[in-house]
Amino acid sequence: MQIHSIVERYTPRQDDLEAGMTPGFQVVSHWESDHVAIDRPLTQGFILPAGKRSLAIRLASAIRAGVVFTAPEIKRDVNGKTYVSAACSVIGRTMNADLKRMGF
Repeated sequence: MQIHSIVERYTPRQDDLEAGMTPGFQVVSHWESDHVAIDRPLTQGFILPAGKRSLAIRLASAIRAGVVFTAPEIKRDVNGKTYVSAACSVIGRTMNADLKRMGF
């Protein structure tokens, strides 16, 4: 199982503003598996403030390098839909320090 891509998106889009989101960056993992279809491939994302573009880029690079998420496994929710669950090595409050510790 691997991360197929990283969804990086800057808000606000009109629908985001209407939903009450503040301007910033979203970094979301898009998982893919060769063996099992994943019903909900977009999981485990981060939202960063608008002034943190470089941090969002560093986070996406660390995710692509495979150092942020460890021990991914496919699970099923109560409705039987599959998703990926993985341990995360980055905490929002200490994200900058965590990424520096990992070399990013």
